[in-house]
Amino acid sequence: MVRVSRPFCLALSLLFSTVLWAADWTKPTPEELSMTSQPQVPGAAAVYLYRQEMTHDMSQAANDANSESHRETFCSTVEPDPKINTPQPQLLQKLNNQTLYVRLKILTAEGERYGNVVIDEAEPYFSTVKVEGRTIRPDGSVVPLEGGFDRRLISKTRDMLRYRISFQMSAAHAGSILEYRVTVKYPESTSQMDYQVKNDSATYASGSFFESPAIWFVQQDLFVRKADYYYGPHTWVRRATESNYGYTSTLPPGTDVVYNQSERSYTLHVENIPPVTPSELAPPWRSRAYRVIFHHTCFPSVAEFWTAHGKWWTGDVDRFASASSLKSIAAGLVASGDTEQQKADKLYAAVAPLRNLSFGV
Repeated sequence: MVRVSRPFCLALSLLFSTVLWAADWTKPTPEELSMTSQPQVPGAAAVYLYRQEMTHDMSQAANDANSESHRETFCSTVEPDPKINTPQPQLLQKLNNQTLYVRLKILTAEGERYGNVVIDEAEPYFSTVKVEGRTIRPDGSVVPLEGGFDRRLISKTRDMLRYRISFQMSAAHAGSILEYRVTVKYPESTSQMDYQVKNDSATYASGSFFESPAIWFVQQDLFVRKADYYYGPHTWVRRATESNYGYTSTLPPGTDVVYNQSERSYTLHVENIPPVTPSELAPPWRSRAYRVIFHHTCFPSVAEFWTAHGKWWTGDVDRFASASSLKSIAAGLVASGDTEQQKADKLYAAVAPLRNLSFGV
């Protein structure tokens, strides 16, 4: 069984134009049709021939980037550059789509379970789902996906519904290639604040937008021959020349995310990624996998991040005692001829006996 967790929805989607993306499947090579094993993983039940996770989300980027209220409230510590020069009042084309495209080779009878595809999703992240697929037998004949998909509620909280989407690939037998594409469309205008759960359904208020940074789980439970990732985020930019997204990554040596400044997009290409093997006593395998986690940030560089946070932390300290008073007290605790180490020792000896009322018990 293929299981794609919630971050799939935050991270997958559409790079190519609608015409190019919607039409063609990939023609399998003779080697792919005849293969019975993958040398790097002897005895593997299946392998990913190719995975593609794309997120393209630019629906209101231009207007939001020029919004005075947004510029005043978001990342207020960063000095704004001149506004992005975008025609008003038009919005950019609605391209709120996420797509997962998979080509998977079944190598053994055990691998036939991967014909049952399961995707766990949270309601706010999509409004419609489109599933396309086909199975290619070893002789090259094609069996189209039939029967559609099932969508059911699996959990509910005060402000969140969680659904599971599943579908069964046709003729998923050893030697076959499974090829499918799952396209998810966002609500065109929603926000986390305007989202409400009522009677097992979701309602959205108009006039705002909801978007969450992508997460790429590059390493899977199967060997991956090749994979491509694309993220074109909603550009809530404060600078005309910088992205306001950062990321943390755990990737194979020599592999890194590529940032395209002109498009403000991120791409990643990987090959021959070994599987993560689940273990009974180990942490969840996704926490140990190669991955890229995007996050909102106001800062285009590490240095600017620490400069701004240093100012915030200084401000927190100054709320309790003025800097001039602290300097005066410190000056009375040390001698002019003390070394830096001696000064530090004396200051520590003076403050160590103090009781911290905020954290003490």
